[in-house]
Amino acid sequence: MLVSAWSIPFSALAGGGKAAPIVWWTTVGIESGNELATDGDKVNITSYATDPDSSIESFHMLIVSPSGESRIWISPVYNGESGCYEKQIDITDDTEAGYWKIARIVVTDPDKNCWDMYPGDTGYTYGVAGTIKDEDVLLEKDSYTYTGKSVVPQISVYHKGKRLKEGTDYTLSCNDNVNAGEATATVKGIGCFKGEFTRKFTILPKSAFSVKLSKTVYTYSGKMKSPGVTVYDGGYILPRASYKLTYNKNRANVGTYSVKVEPYGNYTGSRTVYYTINPVSTSIKKLTPRSKGFTASWKKKTAQTTGYQVRYSTSKSFTGKATVTLNIKSNKTNSKTIKKLKSKKRYYVQTRTYKTVNGRKYYSSWSKTKSVVTK
Repeated sequence: MLVSAWSIPFSALAGGGKAAPIVWWTTVGIESGNELATDGDKVNITSYATDPDSSIESFHMLIVSPSGESRIWISPVYNGESGCYEKQIDITDDTEAGYWKIARIVVTDPDKNCWDMYPGDTGYTYGVAGTIKDEDVLLEKDSYTYTGKSVVPQISVYHKGKRLKEGTDYTLSCNDNVNAGEATATVKGIGCFKGEFTRKFTILPKSAFSVKLSKTVYTYSGKMKSPGVTVYDGGYILPRASYKLTYNKNRANVGTYSVKVEPYGNYTGSRTVYYTINPVSTSIKKLTPRSKGFTASWKKKTAQTTGYQVRYSTSKSFTGKATVTLNIKSNKTNSKTIKKLKSKKRYYVQTRTYKTVNGRKYYSSWSKTKSVVTK
C-alpha cells in the first residue's frame, strides 16, 4: 500500500520573520508490495521538503499507532541523489496491528528555529496486519434463553492483549439464533485483521408462560365441558400447534377438572389450570304465609344434586344478622316450613342446590328473590 499527500504546515512564521519550511509531499510504501505490512517487512518513508530562507538542519517525524499507545520518533536522513528525506522502518511481530499514521513533523534550521507541522488524520498512513488467534475469541456465555428475537452472544476478541472493536477490526454474524437449539456465531477479521472463527452456543427453551381458560365455571348439563385454552408469553399468544393439552377423560358431572398445558419447541415446563362444573339451579314455586312463619316450596332437582339451601332475611340484600341459611340434606325434599319468626314481617327468600363431591360442596347460583309477609 502506498499513500502520498500534500502537507500543509500549521506553523506561523518563526522568530525573525523567517518563512516556514514546506513539506511538499510525503510517501509511505510497504517494501514487500503487500497491502498490509507483516513481521519482517519494511516500510519506506520518503518526504520532499524545502526551506525558502535557509537549509534544514533536522527533520523529525512522529509515527503513532492506531491506539495512540505506541509513539515512535524517527529522523529521516537527507538523500542528495533524490533530494528527499528518507527513512526505513522495520516491522516486527511486536508492532501493533492497524493503520499507523505520521502525526507530526518537526523541522529545525541551523539558527534553531523550529516548526511543528500536523498533516492531519487522513495523510501518511500504512497498515500493519494482525492475525487473530483462536484462543483470543472468547464467548462470554454459551447459553441464552429464548426471547422470540435474534440472540447475539457476547463475544470479546483480542489481539496481543488488546481488545478489538466490532465493525472496525472484525465482523460478527450469527446463524440459527432465534429458536431454541444450537446456534453459531462467526467472527471474521476485517481491516488490518485476518482470521475467521466459529463459536457454538445454545438457546434454551423458555419456562415463563401463562395460561388462561375461556371459561372457569360451568353449569351441569350432562355434556362434557372443555374450555378453550390460550397460552401467553407476555402479550404474545403461542400458536396452538406449539403446546399439548390434556383434559380429564370424564368431565361432565359436577366437580373440579383440570387442563394440563405442555409447550414444546421454544418453551419448556407445564402448567395445570382448573375449572368447575356446578349443579343446576332451582327456583321458588310458592311462598305460603303462616302465623309467625311461612312455607317455601321449590322445584325438585335430583340430577347431580345432593340437597338444597334455603335462606331468608328481612334484608333484601341478605346481609347482616337478619339472614339465616338452612341446609336441606335430601334432594328429594322440595319444601320447608319456617317458624318462630316475627308476625306481620316481610321476609325475602332464595334457594339453591348443592352437591357434595369428595367432601367439597358445589353450589348452584341462588334463585330469584321472592318475598312473603308472615301472619
